Amino acid sequence: MYNPLDVLVNDLVELTFDDEDGVYDVEQIVAYVTEENGDRIQATRYFLQDVETEEEGDPLVLEIVESKTEDLATQFLFAITEAFEFDEEFVSLLDDDVFIISENHDNDKVATKEHQYRKTSQVVAQTTAVDERNETNSGDMKIWRYQREEDGDIWYLSVEVDGDDGWTTFYEGYELAEGEWQLSRLSGDL
Repeated sequence: MYNPLDVLVNDLVELTFDDEDGVYDVEQIVAYVTEENGDRIQATRYFLQDVETEEEGDPLVLEIVESKTEDLATQFLFAITEAFEFDEEFVSLLDDDVFIISENHDNDKVATKEHQYRKTSQVVAQTTAVDERNETNSGDMKIWRYQREEDGDIWYLSVEVDGDDGWTTFYEGYELAEGEWQLSRLSGDL
């Protein structure tokens, strides 16, 4: 399993990014392999739960994508913005080249802002996941990748449908430039 950060599930780590830092529990690690343009691509997602807050929310998701052409991997920081059961009608929308997300704030009933994403790829990935009980599961998922530009920043959206149960998850975030983030292991065997 591709694990470039060499951390384990249940390790405590300190993540520093964008002049912020926090202590997180590694809840889950998901490695996946895809093939794009004839190249085999490996990536790993680290699901990080903030241990310094009172309420448990959705984890931050740090993704490391192996590079075939450069010495450095590409790193992304995602938030899970939606998750729901399989919906065939929804999945048919993913075939369009443009995907629009309406953003609502708090209890607003009317969308306050729309984000228009352009599709960059659609792949099937083979996955290996390690959960908080250190159980390993393998499977496949369909991934639709999109991106948008706003005020000079590039935002990424990954919509994924689990091949076994159809569970659909939206990951929305941005690329972390080399040197803009650091992860330190606080516990666990090295």
